[in-house]
Amino acid sequence: MATLTEITPAEAHPRLAALTVVDVRSAGEYAAGHVPGALNIPLDQLDRALPALRT
Repeated sequence: MATLTEITPAEAHPRLAALTVVDVRSAGEYAAGHVPGALNIPLDQLDRALPALRT
């Protein structure tokens, strides 16, 4: 299992190409603005999506 690591936005910004960013907000909130390349998986659907994200 992968180890979770917490990083600040400033630390994440230069690494965005190597990271998977998951935006757990609603589709409407995501559409209003999000990190480029972020995946939108609403929080209530995250459990079902985790197996695919781990590959």
